[in-house]
Amino acid sequence: MRKVISIFIVLMILQVTFCVLSCSKPEEKEDDITLGEAPEPSGQRLRSIVTSNYSDGSIIIGATTGAWSFGTPTGEILDREFNYVTPENDFKQWNIHPDNSDNWNWIEADA
Repeated sequence: MRKVISIFIVLMILQVTFCVLSCSKPEEKEDDITLGEAPEPSGQRLRSIVTSNYSDGSIIIGATTGAWSFGTPTGEILDREFNYVTPENDFKQWNIHPDNSDNWNWIEADA
């Protein structure tokens, strides 16, 4: 039960972290954030919290995203905060084989 509660707490921290990082101030525009300017909050990082509580490596924290996030502030945050990132839509049928013909689109999946 303790492990389930710990996982729940980690997931809640994750959700709050993404909410805080993705919500911009009213005077900011999305275009104002450029590459290399991903906000870095103060305090202990999610990755270090998990590592300190599960030093045996039994818990891995990951996220999903697509090829679109490579080289963006979103990608920088994902690389900094998580142990692994997995594709969200890049391997889905509608993306790699959209018209059910002999045409295949592996560009995003391969990225």
